Amino acid sequence: MCGSGVGAELSRLGVLVVCGTRERNDMMAWCGRPGRSDYLWLRLRYQRQFGPANAGKLGKVRAVQGDGWMTDLLLVLTTTPSRAEAERIADRLVEEGLAACVQVAGPIWSVYRWEGKIERSEEWRCQAKCLRECYPQVEAAIRTLHPYQVPEIVAVPVAGGYEAYLTWVRQESGPAAGESG
Repeated sequence: MCGSGVGAELSRLGVLVVCGTRERNDMMAWCGRPGRSDYLWLRLRYQRQFGPANAGKLGKVRAVQGDGWMTDLLLVLTTTPSRAEAERIADRLVEEGLAACVQVAGPIWSVYRWEGKIERSEEWRCQAKCLRECYPQVEAAIRTLHPYQVPEIVAVPVAGGYEAYLTWVRQESGPAAGESG
């Protein structure tokens, strides 16, 4: 933690500085709310001399700590060996109201190590937009439908976005969304 300058001021504002100086003029900070698991990695530009000239930067920090940058949404990513399998996963997640939207893209090329050997394969990527609270059901559905022994299932928090779109994702995913179809 930084004890003086920008780090001290960020700490006073409730921003926990995790790794100090990362590059010459950058700082990585962890923004969170006490008692919540929400977090956001934030890159702050600052000048070497901390003073009144940087007050605007602190205003941005306050805005990032507010609800506008901490959403209840996730992007859940997986890959499949075929388009048909990707479409089957996408259809199931949307039909059951677990995701508002699933984009299927491909083919993509993957290089990975599996059982001690370097493997190369063509795959199709699914990117699902869903509520964080739905993640356990999304993961279970993907695991049930997926042909891989150990499928890629990665959840990435959505820090922010166009509010009308984020509202639509909330309305179209979750417990009540799957009941209408």
